[in-house]
Amino acid sequence: VLFTVMGASARYVSDRIHPFEVVFFRSAFGLVLLLPLVLSYGLRHFRTQRIGLHVARAGGHVAEMTIYFVGLVMIPYAQVQALTFTTPLFTALLAVLILRERIHARRIIALAIGFLGAMIVIRPGIVAVDTGSVLILLSALGWAGVILIVKQLTRTDSSITITAWMVVLMSPMSLVPALFVWQWPTPAEWGWLAVVGIAGTLGLLLVTQ
Repeated sequence: VLFTVMGASARYVSDRIHPFEVVFFRSAFGLVLLLPLVLSYGLRHFRTQRIGLHVARAGGHVAEMTIYFVGLVMIPYAQVQALTFTTPLFTALLAVLILRERIHARRIIALAIGFLGAMIVIRPGIVAVDTGSVLILLSALGWAGVILIVKQLTRTDSSITITAWMVVLMSPMSLVPALFVWQWPTPAEWGWLAVVGIAGTLGLLLVTQ
């Protein structure tokens, strides 16, 4: 529900605000929302032996969000949502390839049916495959990769530590591309961008937990 609210709000505000900037405000409002909470637990929660994996997770999430927000404005939102349902399919597939999880016949059949459903949405061969659909699928694949990184991190770090590094790293990473297309939001757009950031951050926190 939270990710749907985030996407719909981003779609609305992207008529004037560039997707690169939307990604930055998504991260910045997340920082404003969660940093006080994280700091209240003490700086000890920033201790980690896997800083490289935290950086990879933050960078991957910024890249995935950027691709998603760019594709979001290209195709109908219902189609966007339908294609994002491929994330669990990509996650299951990557879990087999990377985490060496076992896969049984029922799951293989379910994956095949799921990807067939994605092909029905895209309709390759019947209509030209549009750029927006390709970007949303790439975003779903990227999000699946981020989920696997989070899964790896939860084996050694608490959800507080994972969230702390997320909010600290993502804002500066997303600011650089946003500066090239920057324009100040109107008062109404500030509100929509806040919704994007708050809904997206809370949704991500629930996934991590």
